[in-house]
Amino acid sequence: MDKADQQYPPAYNQQAVNYGQPQGQGGYIQQAGYIQPGDFIQQGFVAASGQVVVLAQPQPTAVIVATGSRPPDYLVPSFFACLCCFWPTGAFALYFSNESKKAFEDGDMTNANRYSVLARNLMISSIVIGLIWIIALSVGVALNYSTSRHCTGYYC
Repeated sequence: MDKADQQYPPAYNQQAVNYGQPQGQGGYIQQAGYIQPGDFIQQGFVAASGQVVVLAQPQPTAVIVATGSRPPDYLVPSFFACLCCFWPTGAFALYFSNESKKAFEDGDMTNANRYSVLARNLMISSIVIGLIWIIALSVGVALNYSTSRHCTGYYC
C-alpha cells in the first residue's frame, strides 16, 4: 500500500455545535463562558463530510471520603488527672485531647489518632505520678509524725 493510497480522516472546520447547553432561558441569552450549576457541557465540531464529532470533557466531581470511627479524646479523665493528680502533665493531656477533637472535626484522622494517644499517655502518666507523689507525701508525713513526738507535756 502506497502513501498515495492511504485515506486520511476528513478535515475539521472549527464550526462549533453545542449539545446540552441551553442557548437561552426565559428570553435571556446565556453569556459566553458562563455555565449554570448542573449544566451538561459537550462541544461538537462538524467534519467536512457533515458528520458531527462530539468532544466531552470530564468535569470535577465531589469526592466523599469515608472516615473511621472517632478516636477517644480522653477529655474527662484528663480533666480529673489535671485537678486531682499531677497538674503539669494533666494540663498537656487536656491540650492534646482538645487537639484530637479538633483534628477529627477537620477530617484529619491521622493527627486525631496521634493526639488521642498522646492525651491518653499523658493522662495515665499524670495519674501515676500523682499517686506516687501522694503515697510518698503520706509516708513522709507519717514518718515525720512518728519520729518527732516528744514528751513535752503532762500526758507523756
